Amino acid sequence: MLIYVEKITNRIRYALGFIFELENIPFEITDNYGRFLSNQGNRFNYSKIEIENVPQIIPAALILEANISEQILGLAKFKDEECLTFARQLDPIAAVFFVLSRYEEYLDSERDNHNRFSAKKSINYINKWLNKLVCDRWSKSIISFIFEGNGADFTFSKKEVLIVPTFDIDNAFAFQNKSAIRRFLSFSKDSISFNFKRIQQRRKVIKKLSKDPYDTYDIIKEISKKHSVYIFWLLGNFSKYDKNIPHQNFQQQKLIRKLSGFSKIGIHPSYQSNTKSELLEVEMIRLSQILNAEISHSRQHFLKLSLPETYQHLIKFGIQHDFTMGYADLPGFRSGTVRPHNWFDLYSNEVSSLMIHPFTYMDGTLNEYMMLTIEEAKEIIDALYNEIKLFGGEFSFIWHNETINNLGKWKGWSEVLDFSLNLKNHE
Repeated sequence: MLIYVEKITNRIRYALGFIFELENIPFEITDNYGRFLSNQGNRFNYSKIEIENVPQIIPAALILEANISEQILGLAKFKDEECLTFARQLDPIAAVFFVLSRYEEYLDSERDNHNRFSAKKSINYINKWLNKLVCDRWSKSIISFIFEGNGADFTFSKKEVLIVPTFDIDNAFAFQNKSAIRRFLSFSKDSISFNFKRIQQRRKVIKKLSKDPYDTYDIIKEISKKHSVYIFWLLGNFSKYDKNIPHQNFQQQKLIRKLSGFSKIGIHPSYQSNTKSELLEVEMIRLSQILNAEISHSRQHFLKLSLPETYQHLIKFGIQHDFTMGYADLPGFRSGTVRPHNWFDLYSNEVSSLMIHPFTYMDGTLNEYMMLTIEEAKEIIDALYNEIKLFGGEFSFIWHNETINNLGKWKGWSEVLDFSLNLKNHE
């Protein structure tokens, strides 16, 4: 496939690379008009110049620029898909770039109480696309348009879905391995609130008469026998939102090393580190020393993702894969795909080395934010999975060691996890 453009830009390369990767279609971009005209193979004209008998899309200004600017967005149909327009210019390639690069997050300064971009502020939510893989849908439409314009038939391949369970370890144990002062403060809090059941539970665990309710690592090990598991460990200093036991704790270090035998361990950068990048380096060194290995995977605690700073910091300290791309308040597809893709840094206007692995839902989103029943959660997950089957990629989801214990408000929710893990068996 030879593609003519009047100006080759990093944005064009990035968007077209993602689009044609859907079907592994080789392509080349040229700004040599004479060479393009003499080519006898499949051709595509991505310019303002009309070329007879060659399928054409006129590029929106966005895809040709190197800066970040306010966009006048609208809607129009491209083939059978509703698509973004830019100053009334219908350009599905620019639409792919806009959503995939998270362009809108650089323009909207409104954030929630944890300084996160909310799902309900996104163009995908506003246009009722949050549960659609719009970047993949537009990619398919673009491929069809080009081949039809060349008088050729194109058969789309059957897609492979990889189920990727991931776990965040915010607090390795509920009662075990806590300092004397933390045990005292917790006991005092429970006494004031008359939570005698928790007091009794704590005593049993400390006396080793009962298993710690957060010790669900045998369950995770069983899951790893059928799936590639990723675990993200919080090793930040104690604070309001960072409450794991100290990184020096021998039992926690022993547990991390044990779990690394059957899963990929990544860093779960602390809440504080999102605005203090020097803490990220410290936490990564801690995990690296425990595992005696380089740390290359991460997911932000509280899903605190501030573009471009968060990703720039991760790259600076050697992270190669990040699993934060998703929302806390709603399930769905934040970047319009679940295919892993390199992050495009709009500030430098370049493709980065950081590979983004989007996730589809988080346990707390369904239970705590949306307050769904178990059956309602399964219905949403099933619909999301069916969308992913159309285009392939990673069906990745987030759980926590304390949410898979079938206790308290999580009673019965292991059924939702099992449902997610076994969706391929239901096909």
